[in-house]
Amino acid sequence: YADKARQEKVLRLLPESLATPRGASLVSSHITDLLKWFKSDFFKWTDSPFCEKCSVKATKNEGLIEPFKEESLYGANRVES
Repeated sequence: YADKARQEKVLRLLPESLATPRGASLVSSHITDLLKWFKSDFFKWTDSPFCEKCSVKATKNEGLIEPFKEESLYGANRVES
């Protein structure tokens, strides 16, 4: 949250109608509008993600497996296969 470059990047994602001028305080109605946008427009639920590697849409969870070495470096104990 303290990284100014990341803050700018995130602010560019917001629709202009939801942008808050710098230094302005957020009011509860504005926060509610931001939450509605975040939950309904920014993120989309998906039960079956599209695989970019093989172009298959019907991917599914096959269970948990041991993490690769790189995943373990970042604290993973198990990953989805």
